[in-house]
Amino acid sequence: MLSQKNIYKLLKLPPKVAIEKISSKILSNGKNEKKRAKDYNSNTYDVKSKVIGLKSNTFNLPSNEILEQNKDFILKVVLNSIEHNFNLLGSGYINIKHLNKYDGFEGFNYSELRENYWYSESKDSWLKKNFAIENQEYIKSLISLLPDSYHLIDWQVDFRSGYRWNELDWYKDIKYGDVLGVDIKIPWELGRLQHLVLFPLAHQIIDNKIVKQDIVEEYKKQIIDFHLSNPPRFGVQWVTAMDGF
Repeated sequence: MLSQKNIYKLLKLPPKVAIEKISSKILSNGKNEKKRAKDYNSNTYDVKSKVIGLKSNTFNLPSNEILEQNKDFILKVVLNSIEHNFNLLGSGYINIKHLNKYDGFEGFNYSELRENYWYSESKDSWLKKNFAIENQEYIKSLISLLPDSYHLIDWQVDFRSGYRWNELDWYKDIKYGDVLGVDIKIPWELGRLQHLVLFPLAHQIIDNKIVKQDIVEEYKKQIIDFHLSNPPRFGVQWVTAMDGF
């Protein structure tokens, strides 16, 4: 259905151009209907087994001199990230987890809106209610790789305004820019996973073996967390290029 704004734009176009645009839109909607139905009724993960396949890549670490110069910054980011505290787009460090309440942004706070979200009951209930049926078995196998003490990161939330999208929403159905005080770039920035790049640097800097192991384990947990919480073509992280994963 066309909005009043789009209708107004069409009326300003030559009839032939307007008809072509309408026809193109109808054709596109038809294709999306088929793709949407397929994704809701099939496993969208491209997997042949229940084992996560991570490509092994290596890169040269900065020199010890550069690491020492940036030591305080690296450790601050990484140690906060381990606790799921993130400072993105000038937000200041904020703890990001499911059912968290946020301070709001410019007088707008949507932390209480939970009508489409069911995490409070249990992880199992959240799995059944917020993911396509055919994806659930694989996601459940991923959850089993995480300890019960691990708190999943909420990858769908604008953690300034408290507004969140839903992981069950097909990516082309997600709307943004229409709610005051809400910025979809906030979860996008988190989804880039740029903080994980600093984990191996912190591992190189720190001498404490226990902390080193914590860094390695948290690195693995967050990758699994992101993978299970963002099924292909569902949720906000699939609306834009996921250049961090």
